[in-house]
Amino acid sequence: ETRDDGSYKFTIKAIELFEVSVVTFPAYADTAVEARSKQIENMEKREFLAKKSKLEEKLNGLKTTYFE
Repeated sequence: ETRDDGSYKFTIKAIELFEVSVVTFPAYADTAVEARSKQIENMEKREFLAKKSKLEEKLNGLKTTYFE
């Protein structure tokens, strides 16, 4: 449904619901479960390491330019 302000309103009229549970022995060997907070932590760590690497490259460029 389109609202007067241009946004949309969705109404669910039917749904098929599946229960998902974490188990000790998964049905598939490649199955893994990870807490969302851990994913965020890993993403932030990757971003930090990428920034660190770029800064180290700049610093190495400055050392080469000014100290040789």
